Amino acid sequence: MRASHELARVSVRFDEMNLVSCAGLLPAAVLAERGGAGAGLFDQVRASSTIGCWLRAFRWSNVRELDAVSRELRARLGAAGAGPADPTGPLTVDLDSIIVQVYGRGKQGAEFGYTKVRGYHPQLATLAETGQVVFSRMRGGSAGAARKAKSFLTETVSRLRHAGATGELTVRADSAFCSRAMITTAGRLGARFSITARQDKRIRAAIEAIPEGSWRPIPGTPPTTGATSTPTSPS
Repeated sequence: MRASHELARVSVRFDEMNLVSCAGLLPAAVLAERGGAGAGLFDQVRASSTIGCWLRAFRWSNVRELDAVSRELRARLGAAGAGPADPTGPLTVDLDSIIVQVYGRGKQGAEFGYTKVRGYHPQLATLAETGQVVFSRMRGGSAGAARKAKSFLTETVSRLRHAGATGELTVRADSAFCSRAMITTAGRLGARFSITARQDKRIRAAIEAIPEGSWRPIPGTPPTTGATSTPTSPS
């Protein structure tokens, strides 16, 4: 017996109070169908070794082409509903890097970084409202956390705007991304930013010089002092 492969003929009916609307693979199948020419691209099942050989044949130009495809796919998925509930509202994107450990000594780009672990050190941009990774960049294991963060932030904001995010954007990052280049780039792109600053002598002196009356509570935090407050204007 051959099942129907046309999603238009599939319907879902609920007769149990404990069931939810996320029914099996149907939502994912509809999303894949609306996202693009999936059937033409993924027409066969390929072994992981075959995929590995294919990826290793990529040149830098192929990587950029793949970036362009993923950029357009992100926009189409957003238009199909697989994105923030209100793309025109305020959105927050978190920038960070992670360590991906590998064990083979012959893997290209796998090196020891500050964690003393052999692996890769990719950067990720995650949308706080949905948990989706909106952009990622592969890097060698010895790359610093904020290496090329300026271009990474620029591409991230560009992708979000291309996908229909027209509202206010806030960029969040830890102290590894604290630099004049990052802050200047965020301002140039019209994005707000919340970036942790390293507590060196100059930073501590600047904080201590802020008058007590210039501090105000951060919304949503208990009414305490110090770490949960922010000055009303930068110094």
